Amino acid sequence: MSDKNWRNNLDLVVEQNLNELITETKEFDYAINLAKDRSKAQLWIALAIVNKKLNDLAVGSTGKSKAKIPKSEMDEILKTLETL
Repeated sequence: MSDKNWRNNLDLVVEQNLNELITETKEFDYAINLAKDRSKAQLWIALAIVNKKLNDLAVGSTGKSKAKIPKSEMDEILKTLETL
């Protein structure tokens, strides 16, 4: 089974979002190409892009945060991400 076969089984909306995110990461190819593990670098960049989009949604036109993740929860998320 090819590594790419899993993508054939995605929901259409998820597949479209994945393709969009992959396209957005290409903007940072210059940095990805410098990485020892380019796959991991691309994943971290994709994660940063998603994080920026979430932050943009959470911040209103006033520039003030509408909702913030508690520090303890953020620390837990970061610990989980570090294990990946």
